[in-house]
Amino acid sequence: MNEFTGDYEKCNACGYVWDFMESHCPECGSQDFEEINAKEVREHYKMVGELEKSRMEKMLELHDD
Repeated sequence: MNEFTGDYEKCNACGYVWDFMESHCPECGSQDFEEINAKEVREHYKMVGELEKSRMEKMLELHDD
């Protein structure tokens, strides 16, 4: 079973997911976001477009998740 250890952020305003600590969403600037794990990133990944999928795949690979 895969263990999901990475910490990521998901914006509650626009749904953007990123992998670094910031005080606001790099996409829309909102400060309303939550910490999610790699498993939740993969679940979100299933619902996004191809361009976003490519970016998220690279992000997960960098963290070996």
